[in-house]
Amino acid sequence: MRYACLLETGQSELLVGNHSIMDATTVALGTEIRTVPTSALISSSFSNFTRTKVAADGVLSVYVNATGGPVSVGGGPYGSQTIQTLSIGTELQSFINSTITRLDSLIDLDFEMVNTQAQGEIDFFLDQEIVVDSSGTTLGIALSNSNNQRNWWELVLNGPALGNQPDYLRYALIHELGHALGLEHPFDNSDGDVFVSSNSGASAYPEETVMAYRQPINGSWPTWYSNADINALIELWGKEKTPASNLSNSSYPTFNATNAYAINLLRDYLTTPLTILSGNSYNYKFFNLGSGRYGIQLKGTTGIDEITGATTLQFNDQSLSLADDVAATFNQVKGKDDVSGVVFRLYNAAFSRLPDAAGLQNWINGNAAGHVTYASSAQSFSESPEFKNRYGSNVTDTQFITTLYDNVLGRAPDAGGLSHYQSLLASGRSRGALLLDFSESPENRVLFTRITGLA
Repeated sequence: MRYACLLETGQSELLVGNHSIMDATTVALGTEIRTVPTSALISSSFSNFTRTKVAADGVLSVYVNATGGPVSVGGGPYGSQTIQTLSIGTELQSFINSTITRLDSLIDLDFEMVNTQAQGEIDFFLDQEIVVDSSGTTLGIALSNSNNQRNWWELVLNGPALGNQPDYLRYALIHELGHALGLEHPFDNSDGDVFVSSNSGASAYPEETVMAYRQPINGSWPTWYSNADINALIELWGKEKTPASNLSNSSYPTFNATNAYAINLLRDYLTTPLTILSGNSYNYKFFNLGSGRYGIQLKGTTGIDEITGATTLQFNDQSLSLADDVAATFNQVKGKDDVSGVVFRLYNAAFSRLPDAAGLQNWINGNAAGHVTYASSAQSFSESPEFKNRYGSNVTDTQFITTLYDNVLGRAPDAGGLSHYQSLLASGRSRGALLLDFSESPENRVLFTRITGLA
């Protein structure tokens, strides 16, 4: 981006490649993550511009320049001009959408995606080049603009300079978005407060705040805001008050917990009302993230995608309603040692899938009332039509044991374990009893906590 002139008004912020953002100072192993005070992250000038001029109605309209090509921009203090932009691919578009969705669920500021630049109050551009002076390569810039028609932010990223480092690009993106939402650098002393030092290379690390300019401690650029950043945003905008309206189902009670394990693995946010997923539903794990939020993970992968913004999940084998199937199932599970927890684990051990809400309720009620026992429930599961349809009607003992290993442990049995369980079955232990053994194993109980957040 080449700016024609420097004006006296407007806010700007730079990430300069040969300056502090690329600080190559060696980070000592075991460096402790510190807490950055919110006061060191809040910019009154940035936040006041957004609050009073850009989002005076409490809603921020976000535009993504996806197609690329020449675009006329306001340019903030550098003046209006035409820039040569690059197209923003679907993966980065998805990241922007998911970031906005996640922020919308945390702070009391509403967001909407718009289709035209003129509608945008935060405009994202991927530029071929950003040139504002001769001091180095500018990686990103946030610019405030005002004219007679509107007030808005332009967030511009240097595509060629960041393109071969996807996480660095995402870090730069949420960094610039942070400015538009009112965050400042932790080393900014213009308002009289800094974190540790006004020297960017001696202030915070990216793991402590994404507004930092230093190299990350662990070598990986964060792609989501730190706790300090979120606390500062909540202090600025308040905590989200509106619950997710599409997750209400009065037929079932609600038992909630915050699932730190699953939240730490979030990578993307699926927000399309009808979300189409490849494969069958039993190829996925579902997670209760807490606070009315839910996630999904393709088995064999590590990342979890949040599905709170979806309404219906379409798989090859069936469609699931987020409210009536996912939320209504998790809302019945009270605790690890409660009857609901035991039955929930039986479903995973037998079928490796999320229980259906009505079926889960039926088996919970039956066991709670004493009409059936855990042992008889497990035997029924092992003899059920679903089990036969999934694994075959004439499953050998070896195949049965292998299925339990796969469902609970996610692997094939080792030779010793296989031999042990083959001997148990040969000695008269029922398949239902063996299923219950696996269901209540330490491994499946750990998996239960990771999925539900309930200890």
